[in-house]
Amino acid sequence: MGVEVRRFRRVPSNLKRMRYGVRRAGDLRVYGQVTTMEGKKKRISFRVRISERMMRYRRNLLNLIRATCNNILDKQIPIHKQGEVFSGFGELFEETRWVEVRKVHWYEAGVVYER
Repeated sequence: MGVEVRRFRRVPSNLKRMRYGVRRAGDLRVYGQVTTMEGKKKRISFRVRISERMMRYRRNLLNLIRATCNNILDKQIPIHKQGEVFSGFGELFEETRWVEVRKVHWYEAGVVYER
């Protein structure tokens, strides 16, 4: 009775030093559906480029993504064209006007890494 025993790799002692599969750059993609103040349903879709430099500072990146999501949850969306790509978070927060909406039906936000 040959029972096959799986062999796992040993867990490294310092996991913070392990950086396998870290991507160099990517973008934050946000999709959703909202009801405007005029009562029309509207889909939102935009991307924010994330530079290699920003990827090194994960804490700052997390805070900027959290700020974007919190604005959407507070019923604020940026004025943008469908599928618009912002060059960075500076352009998204400082150069783009945000407007209030009546209701956020759903939204998804996530980082897609380049390969």
